[in-house]
Amino acid sequence: MEALPPGDGRGVVVLVTMGGASGGLSGPLGRFLRAKGYRTVGAVCCVMPGNYGNRTIPVGANARRVARMRDTVADFGRALLAGQARWPAGYGVWSSGLVALSRTSRPWRFFKRMFPLAVDRTRCTRCGLCATLCPAGAIRMADGPVWADTCESCQRCIGYCPVQAIQVPGKPAQPYAAAPVDIFLDSEAHEA
Repeated sequence: MEALPPGDGRGVVVLVTMGGASGGLSGPLGRFLRAKGYRTVGAVCCVMPGNYGNRTIPVGANARRVARMRDTVADFGRALLAGQARWPAGYGVWSSGLVALSRTSRPWRFFKRMFPLAVDRTRCTRCGLCATLCPAGAIRMADGPVWADTCESCQRCIGYCPVQAIQVPGKPAQPYAAAPVDIFLDSEAHEA
């Protein structure tokens, strides 16, 4: 976010997907974007299936969450087209506190302790897909993936490992992945 160029009045729309709650972070995000010169057109947050803490994949609950997300996104799209989209204000001090906390290493260290990533070296093919897909650029390949301190615990590497070699011990070996891997690979090719 810090590396975004000046907005010069360009409109911005945000669709946040999360596994639980956003903590009202759209408010501080909007303030940040406006300070950079963007015109905040609309934002919406959608709860999606998560991988944290699953002992088994809740297939029915995940399907319901995805259906609600699709309805929410369709409603948001209609509001955008009608010029009626809104940008949520957030929760004042709470949201600002979460932003301050998220800019430290504390939450990421907590997630890494609660949900440590492990590699089954007998299954890992060293294909490097996890490193390619890592949104934080926090994975380098050695004898399999190695995570840097900049890992944000998003677990995309787990969701898309083609041989399910990356896991959080005690979690199911077949985690939830929100979209086909081709979507990410296509976007990576367009960014290059």
